[in-house]
Amino acid sequence: MALIGNCSNTTYTEHPTETVTSTITNPDGTTSEVTYPATVETTTDYTNIYLCIKQIDHYKFYETDSDNNVTKFDAFHYRYAAYTNKATRDADQEDFLFSNVRTLENHNHDNNLYTQIYNEIKTLDGLTNLTDD
Repeated sequence: MALIGNCSNTTYTEHPTETVTSTITNPDGTTSEVTYPATVETTTDYTNIYLCIKQIDHYKFYETDSDNNVTKFDAFHYRYAAYTNKATRDADQEDFLFSNVRTLENHNHDNNLYTQIYNEIKTLDGLTNLTDD
């Protein structure tokens, strides 16, 4: 399975020369000025891309409360990548237009993991026009 269609991808980088100065309050109550590079937002539009899941990592966490009751948590981190087309992906999986890593929200053990991830991807900013392939 994959997603196809038109989308956009937004990246954030540091400006090479412009800076921003902010006043921060230190734990002792004093303030100081901090200067850091300005953030540059760049959005690129893509037409008829092929997007697929590259990797899924499954983590298990355990939490013990004061009564020694143990609760298990699952977290699924996934990496997706967008390609110019399926043939490009098949030829070289590292030749992608862009990629991103996310955490699956509200995982349901009773439903297909890949379907849940693809459905979540279709709700992300810039990726809402993608459809199942």
